[in-house]
Amino acid sequence: MKPSGDPARDHALDDLCLDSPMALAVSGGPDSMALMTMVSERIEVCGGDRSAVTVLSVNHGLRAQARQEAALARALAHGFGFSFRRLDWTGEKPARGLQAAARGARYSLMSEWCIAHGVPRLLLAHTMDDQAET
Repeated sequence: MKPSGDPARDHALDDLCLDSPMALAVSGGPDSMALMTMVSERIEVCGGDRSAVTVLSVNHGLRAQARQEAALARALAHGFGFSFRRLDWTGEKPARGLQAAARGARYSLMSEWCIAHGVPRLLLAHTMDDQAET
């Protein structure tokens, strides 16, 4: 897209409709933090209901610092005026294929939350070199 000079039009989320609930998958990494910032900026420019945005962060229970990362994501989400929910992956973890199982659990937890809460859209962000997710 060629920039038009109009900040309401020159945005990576130009086609994003801000008139219904959405969830943002936020891990605390730069890609998802950028997504949260971009959605906030889009609401600022185009209008929308900040309370209709829920940030979802999954604690896989694999690293001690995961709760701290979720707490940071929560603080930032609330700073943008968004709701926040931490989703915990509980139960036994596989001895093999842990990353794939964690990815599957992450998407299942977020999808199930969205369905249970009537949220039709889940936005995710990934860096270009994150091939496992893309």
